[in-house]
Amino acid sequence: GFPQQVTEDYGTGLLALSQKKQIVDSDANVWGHSASNFSDENKELIRFIYGAMQCARRFENDPVAMQILLEDFPHLRPIGSRLKYYLSRKRKLKQPANLIRGFLSWLFHELLILRARLKFYRYPYSQTWKPISSTK
Repeated sequence: GFPQQVTEDYGTGLLALSQKKQIVDSDANVWGHSASNFSDENKELIRFIYGAMQCARRFENDPVAMQILLEDFPHLRPIGSRLKYYLSRKRKLKQPANLIRGFLSWLFHELLILRARLKFYRYPYSQTWKPISSTK
């Protein structure tokens, strides 16, 4: 049925896709706010990862949903797969400095994943977040 303890509207779309329902494109205008400073961008990413972890728990027995989730959120993949994902994105540019940036980006994201994981273990069903102070 409809997810009751999953954050984000992503859970609704994941449920529809896992049931082989089609999601059609729309030309509707949608406005939103996004973080506009480094600190709030990190909080936002932690929130996204946290919500993805809740979706993974909810859909753990649904292979179709889990495949979609792992494609959309590389943060949920095993650690070696996450490193490969970050390095492969930089390797395409064929510059050694980009591999270093890819590694540092991976390392920083691992810290954010750890913070999201700690929050998930403490508050597995929470649907509220601390507000961010900046939006653009």
